Amino acid sequence: MHIPKAAGTTLNKILARQYGLNRVFAIKAGVEGRSLQDFEQMPAAQRQNLKVLRGHFNFGLHDLLPQPSTYITLLRDPVDRALSHYYYVLKFPTHYLHDQIAGQQMSLKDYVSSDLSVELDNHQTRMVAGGEAALVPVGQCSTDVLDVAKQHLHQQFAVVGTVERFDETLVLLKEVFGWATPFYAKANVTQNRPQRRSLSTEELDLITSRNQIDLELYDYANHRLDQLIQQHVKFFQLKLFKFRVLNRLYNYLYALEKTFPQPWNGRLKVLRKRLDSPHKYRKLARQQAAHNNLNSL
Repeated sequence: MHIPKAAGTTLNKILARQYGLNRVFAIKAGVEGRSLQDFEQMPAAQRQNLKVLRGHFNFGLHDLLPQPSTYITLLRDPVDRALSHYYYVLKFPTHYLHDQIAGQQMSLKDYVSSDLSVELDNHQTRMVAGGEAALVPVGQCSTDVLDVAKQHLHQQFAVVGTVERFDETLVLLKEVFGWATPFYAKANVTQNRPQRRSLSTEELDLITSRNQIDLELYDYANHRLDQLIQQHVKFFQLKLFKFRVLNRLYNYLYALEKTFPQPWNGRLKVLRKRLDSPHKYRKLARQQAAHNNLNSL
């Protein structure tokens, strides 16, 4: 479940490397052959072959899968998400809200208080709750919706992480699903946007008041992440340190590729890719560990 502006693009690249593009179906509204309706009309045998269903969708799509399934998602601090979302909309003319916001020269304060979209009104809680809870009007997202969302995170999500603890989430995902080391470089980051510290007290209070339910769900997600790490990852701090060191090397090699001419950049790329290619017996061991972990959920 890709919550908008919550590191989903970076995670999607990792998913593609872990499972292969032919085993991943990405739901993309407005893209031919990739809509939710296209997925619903897909033959059951073709759905059975999928390993990953990803995209901006609300909870509930597991009902469309013929095989057993589980969810993963990343939540983000609601204030940072609102700020990132606003500047992302301004930057990209293809976004469905761009014409209204840019055309009317809306400030962040204007946008948050405009009621144009539920995307800045406890949208994370709406998505995780799914069903009718996701459709309540702006300003009416209640603690009942929050309770449903918490229940889903606890019972239906094998992993729930947060953007602010992205590396920790990846270490957990690696252990639960038996992944190869999930190296990454950040993707789809809105460049040159103001930071949270630049917000006025009025702007901060407005975003907070409009996303109070999301703030509570975000706190719960961090608590759930701690629980899952304790349950599934032995020697967590050591594994986290090792991952960060290796990922720094991965990014260093990636940066060098952009600097060196042929044939050196090609050789550097091969070296970087080798970090993503464990031996088969190690892959089988990870898959068995993932099977055991999922059975214990």
